[in-house]
Amino acid sequence: MFREWFVDMYYILNWYTETHSDTPYQGNIIVARPGPNGSRQTMYNARVTTRNAEGGSHRRYLTKDSEFRDVLVDEFGLNLSNEEVRQCVAIMNKKGTGDNAHPFFT
Repeated sequence: MFREWFVDMYYILNWYTETHSDTPYQGNIIVARPGPNGSRQTMYNARVTTRNAEGGSHRRYLTKDSEFRDVLVDEFGLNLSNEEVRQCVAIMNKKGTGDNAHPFFT
């Protein structure tokens, strides 16, 4: 019984976090994935950061719309059409926080 309740609450809280008007997920591109040997790659809008297991990092900034497609599709392996990438970038430009991370991610 508790397990079912917990799963239901998990779905409800995720839905709320995903859809609330103040959530950072409504206007920012936020992607993360683990890499080889304990590394991790993250993307917050135009900022792409690769961290190694020792704590070092390399940060780069995307400047062209075509770079967003290359990173989202080729590096993160997301199955997005060119139109879907354009829509993500347009929403980010309209509603996103730019390089200023949302308080959830500071």
